[in-house]
Amino acid sequence: MDENLAFPPKFYDMVIEHMNDDHRPGMIDIARGILGKEWVEDVELLHFDKVQIQFKAFGENGKEEVLEMVYDTPLEKPNQVRPLLVQMVKDAKEILNK
Repeated sequence: MDENLAFPPKFYDMVIEHMNDDHRPGMIDIARGILGKEWVEDVELLHFDKVQIQFKAFGENGKEEVLEMVYDTPLEKPNQVRPLLVQMVKDAKEILNK
């Protein structure tokens, strides 16, 4: 098993599905604000593990790019994922509203 996969595989599937179904605006804010990709119009969560998160970003004229972000502190428990994602969206909104 990959040492970065700290959580059960079903947990990853559940989080990815939930984020893609219900939280695309927040992920767009992360891509635009934290990752500086102002061209992003849509985002799909591809993968995350205990050290990083990976999105696929989509823009005008079919532009696509895989975006990766390493966390400041690696995750150790599944219950750390939601607060991390909430904080990322909050930080992104603060950056975008400056």
